[in-house]
Amino acid sequence: MFSPALYLLTGLVAGVQVFMSLMQAVWGVPTHPVQYIALVGALILIAASVIALFRGRAGGLVAFGGSLLCWAFYLPAMWATLARSRFTLAALPFVLVPLVLLSGTTVHGWFRVSRRQLPHWAFPDAATYKARRLTLIGATAVLVALALVRVVAVGRTRTVIEETTWSYGETANARGERQIELRFVRFPKCFWTAYSTELEAYLAGLRNGRVPVTMVVTSDFGRTRGISPRSIGTFAGNPGWAGSGQEGNGPCPW
Repeated sequence: MFSPALYLLTGLVAGVQVFMSLMQAVWGVPTHPVQYIALVGALILIAASVIALFRGRAGGLVAFGGSLLCWAFYLPAMWATLARSRFTLAALPFVLVPLVLLSGTTVHGWFRVSRRQLPHWAFPDAATYKARRLTLIGATAVLVALALVRVVAVGRTRTVIEETTWSYGETANARGERQIELRFVRFPKCFWTAYSTELEAYLAGLRNGRVPVTMVVTSDFGRTRGISPRSIGTFAGNPGWAGSGQEGNGPCPW
């Protein structure tokens, strides 16, 4: 049972840590391809724990490949964290535990692939039926939970309509179109900017100087990740969106 347990524990620890680093995108932190590569590697390690219950060498081969994918993230992360001393004593276990598990899995998988001899306790010939069943149930539960998190909690979108007032900004674009500010009635410190003579004519024809803006809000775990405007009232042209702005500390809907 040592091999499946090692692969499963390493996959869970690495997967959770890489997933948490990806979720920092909610706060505007850019993601990198190595994070997705390592997340795939963690899922492969979980699969390797199941394979190792029935075919030890095959499980070791899969685990070795999955661990190499994880190192694509952990090698640069280890350099940034350890070499540059970007950690506190309290955070040290969160830095070292994944590295120790991943190192052990890589070495363990290599010995499985190369058929080198290690103590029997590290390479049991077979697992009991109960151990196989429990590992299969655990690995399946983890994969189902990850799928549910992706479907239910991550990347959720909803449509929001906010009343805005409009006014001219202080700048103009290269075509001489004046800047238009659409300021939220409920959030007066927050606004969108656009450049369009067609939009300017449309807004000038409004009687009360107010217009609803339809937006799509994307959220992860109930927290807003991003918001993008879709339409302004009944205006059918190109509004020439330039971006969003905020005065002070908000609050804002994004």
